[in-house]
Amino acid sequence: MEAVRTVTSASGCLLVCRSSEGYEVQATVLRLSRPEVVFEVYGPGLFLRMSEVLEEVRIFLEDRLVYSGRAVVSNLVNVGTMVVCEARLVSVLVMLFAAKAIGSFVDA
Repeated sequence: MEAVRTVTSASGCLLVCRSSEGYEVQATVLRLSRPEVVFEVYGPGLFLRMSEVLEEVRIFLEDRLVYSGRAVVSNLVNVGTMVVCEARLVSVLVMLFAAKAIGSFVDA
């Protein structure tokens, strides 16, 4: 069985995607693993929905692309000025989980 590596980060990990309404979303990644990503989005007027398909999802770790594909929103928590979103990564066009790429953010 392959070990699942998880990235946890307060900074240095960025998610960029396009919502179903066509808006570009930039978010700070809180947790990243092979099946899912948890991120926080700031800004009024941006509304994500449960089961929404996020297109053109790109996740960067210290300026390195570690994921490119689609994601589906699986959980949302609105905490006032930001929304914490959990999404399942549904395509693996690029998924580089080499320890060298993730560096010190990997929780073994």
